[in-house]
Amino acid sequence: MLSYWLKLSPFWRFQVAGWLVFIIATFPLKFDLMGSIPGALLLCISRDGCSFLLTVGMRLVYRAFWGDTGAMMGTLIIITSTIAGVLLSVLIFLIRDLLPMEGEIHLRQPIPFSAFYERRAYFMAGASFISAFACTSKGWGERCGWHG
Repeated sequence: MLSYWLKLSPFWRFQVAGWLVFIIATFPLKFDLMGSIPGALLLCISRDGCSFLLTVGMRLVYRAFWGDTGAMMGTLIIITSTIAGVLLSVLIFLIRDLLPMEGEIHLRQPIPFSAFYERRAYFMAGASFISAFACTSKGWGERCGWHG
């Protein structure tokens, strides 16, 4: 298992480890919100699973449009994070009727809107973190598969 992990590019190591740590760290909050372990797991699968997929999509955008200037990178990060936040909110609205427990929390709290602001901030922070490494380490961005 360790040899497989070491073969992954740094992007995938950050991606998998980051989301696993996030899921573990936020599980108690999800449990409190949902009131049950199955409900909390459902919330992890729906919100965090969608977020994982969105960040993979964001990587594709970054690879296609990455620039050499800080202004271009910052603008790209803000735009893609905002679009990802909107997409996540739309996905949550769409799945709330399919998942009864998820629908219950949507009736009580503005989850899609908080997901937009919260996840947009997470997406921006993650992209900024990775871009900082890509910019400060010559060639690191290419090796990790972040751009070009």
